[in-house]
Amino acid sequence: MAAFDPGAAQASNCGLFMRVVLLALLVAREGTCQQLRQVVFELIESQPSGTYVGDISKASGIERQVSPAELRTLRYKFLNPNNLQTASLFSINSENSVIYTSAMIDRESICKLDEVCIISFDVTVTSTKTPFFEILNVRIKIKDINDNAPRFPTDEVTLFISEDANVKSEYKINGATDSDRGTGNSVERYDMQSDYDTFSLDVDRNLDGTWSLKIVTNSQLDRERRDHYRFLIVAKDGGTPPLSGTLTVNVNVTDANDNSPVFTQNVYDVSVQEHALVGSVVGHVLAKDRDAGQNAKITYRFSSRRASKVGDLFFIDSQSGEIKVKDRLEYESGSSFEAIVEASDRGNPPQVAQAILILRILDAGNDPPKIEINPVTDRTGSTMTLSEGAEIGLVVAHVQTTDKDQGLNGVVECRSLDESFRVERFEGRGYLVRVAKALDREAKQEHNVTVECQDSGSPPLPATSSFQIRLLDENDNNPRFEKQIYRGNLTEDNKIGEFVLRVTARDMDHGINAMLIYSISLEEQDSMFQIHHETGEITAAAVFDRETLSQVQFMVKAVDEGVPPRTGSASVIIDIVDKNDNAPYFKSSLEFEIPEKLEGGTKVGQLEAGDDDEGRNAEVQFMELTTDSRLLQVPFVVLSDGTINTDRMLIKAERETYEMIVVAKDGGNPPLNTTAMVRIRVIDSNDNPPIIEFPNRRTTLSL
Repeated sequence: MAAFDPGAAQASNCGLFMRVVLLALLVAREGTCQQLRQVVFELIESQPSGTYVGDISKASGIERQVSPAELRTLRYKFLNPNNLQTASLFSINSENSVIYTSAMIDRESICKLDEVCIISFDVTVTSTKTPFFEILNVRIKIKDINDNAPRFPTDEVTLFISEDANVKSEYKINGATDSDRGTGNSVERYDMQSDYDTFSLDVDRNLDGTWSLKIVTNSQLDRERRDHYRFLIVAKDGGTPPLSGTLTVNVNVTDANDNSPVFTQNVYDVSVQEHALVGSVVGHVLAKDRDAGQNAKITYRFSSRRASKVGDLFFIDSQSGEIKVKDRLEYESGSSFEAIVEASDRGNPPQVAQAILILRILDAGNDPPKIEINPVTDRTGSTMTLSEGAEIGLVVAHVQTTDKDQGLNGVVECRSLDESFRVERFEGRGYLVRVAKALDREAKQEHNVTVECQDSGSPPLPATSSFQIRLLDENDNNPRFEKQIYRGNLTEDNKIGEFVLRVTARDMDHGINAMLIYSISLEEQDSMFQIHHETGEITAAAVFDRETLSQVQFMVKAVDEGVPPRTGSASVIIDIVDKNDNAPYFKSSLEFEIPEKLEGGTKVGQLEAGDDDEGRNAEVQFMELTTDSRLLQVPFVVLSDGTINTDRMLIKAERETYEMIVVAKDGGNPPLNTTAMVRIRVIDSNDNPPIIEFPNRRTTLSL
C-alpha cells in the first residue's frame, strides 16, 4: 500500500476546488443566455418596393404586453443600421413597427444557392418615455418562384475524343445551374436529343448540389468514317410550367484525357492555432492523376458553389494545394468551418475531383474582448442624439462582446467611463447602456461615452470602444432679463412711435426653446407703450403730458417658444420729462398801495407767479415790459424776483395812481412769458398836524 502524502492530497483538493469554481462560473455565464423573442415573416420574391411584410408589434405580442399609452411611445429600429443588406432591402416604420420592402428582392441574388433563404436581423424596441427595451430577432423567409430557367455555363461546348477511346469512356461536361431553390424549381432532369446512338448521357449530382454530366461512348469511334458529331442536352427544372436550358455539344474525334484527379483523402481535417500568422501554411491537400502531360497537371481551388467563411480567413495555393492563413483568426477561436476543395487537371476538357476540407481554430491563450456597439437612439451622422430630458434608465445603446477564450479568460464584464451613463447585462444578449443620472445640456452638451470591457483572466485584458452623444435641448430654463428694473425717459409732447428704451432677455436653452417673444403688461395703461415682439424695443403709443402724468410703471415679459412655453419678467419705469409748454401765471395781487413821502428804494410789494412746468422751465423772473419807464414817469423798479421798489420819494399831491406792465418769464428754451398790468396807488401819510381853525388869534371871544 502506498504511503499517504498530506501535501499531495492538499494539492489535489485545491485543484478540485478550482475546477469546481471555474465550472460554476461557466454555468452561471451560460445560465444568463436566453433566447431572443423571434418574429418570422414570409415574403414571395420579386414583389415591388413598398410591399407590406409584417407588423412586428402584433407578431411579437408586444402590443398585448404593454399598455396602449406606453405602446404609443415605442420606437422600432434596426439594431445594426450599418448592415447594408438589411438597410437596402427593408425599412421599418419606427412608430407603428410595420416592415416594408425597400427594393424588389431577388431571392437568387440574396441567397445564391442556399436551399432555404432567410434574411435575419435584430430590431430594438425602445420607449421614448419609459425604460422599456427589448431586442427582437426578425427572420424573413424569402419564398422562391420559378423565374429562372436552367443555364449551362456556355451555350455550346466542344469535346475532343480520341478515336481509340474505349467503349463506355466518359467525358465530363459542366451541368446546368438554376438559381431557383423552391420546391421543384431547380434542375430536376437532363435529356439528350441526338440523331445518333453513338453517345449517351450519364448524370450524377455532386456534393455541393451541382450536376456532373458525362458523355459516354456507346461504340468504337472511327475518325476516318466520321470525325464530328453534334447533339443537344436539355436541362429541365420541376416548376409549373417547367423551364429548360439547352447545351449544344460538338464532338471532334481525336486522341483523349480519360482519368479524373483523385484526392488522397475524401475529408481533410485541419486544426489551426488562433495566433497563426497571416500567410503561414496550416494544412495541405493532395490529388493525383494517372494521366500524363497536361492531363496530369493539377490546380486546386475552393468550390464557388458552396458558401463558406473559409474563403475570408484562408486561401489555397493553386499549384501546391497548401492551405494558408488569409486574415487574423483571434476572434474566431473555437469555431469550425467546412468547405469543398476541387482538383482540376489541364486536359481538354478538364477533369475535376472534389473533397471536403474542415478547418478548426484552436484557442491558444487569452485575448482581449471584441466590442461592438449598436446605437438605439437617433443619430446624426456618426453622433447619437438624446434629449436632455431623457428619463434615468433610458436605453441609448446595445453592446455586444465577443471573447472566445476558455474559462475565466472568456468571462467579460463591462462598465461605462462616463458617470452619466451605466452599463448593465441584458438577458444574456450582451449589455445595455442606460442613462444613469439627469442630463443637462446647458452644463454639458456632448458626451464621449467610453465602454470598457475586461475579461477575468490573469492578468485581465481590457478593451474599449467609444461613441458620441449630443444632447438635444428641452425647454427647462426661464428667460432672464439683463436687468430686473429698466428706467427710461420720454419728453412730453412726444411723437407716436418714438423710441424709449430696449429691454433684452436671454434664454440658456437652444433653438426654438431660446426664441423669445416680448410683450407688455400695462393693465389699464396698455395703450401707452408698445414693444417690438422680437427686438424688445419699447416705443410710445400715446402723446404724454407731464403735467397730467409724470411717471409710468409697467411689466415686460419674455416668453420662449418652447412647449410648454416659459416666461421671464422685468419692471420698466418711464419718467415723463418736462417740456416748456406752460407759460407762467401771476398768483399774487397786481394792485399795491404805498404811503407817500417815503425814501426811494422802499419796497412797494412782492409779485408772485407760478408755472406748471418743472425745473428751469418753472423758474420765473420778473421785469418791466419796456425800458422807457422813465418816459412813462413810472417811479418804480421791478427786480427779477418780483420785488417792486420805489426809485424816489412819492408825493400823493403830485400823482395818486401809477400803472405799469410787468413780464413774468420762465427759464425754458425758448422761454415763455406772461404780462400783466400792475397798479400802484399812493396813499396819504400822517405828515401834517391838525389845524385849529376856530377859535384862532383873530377871533374875539364873547363872554
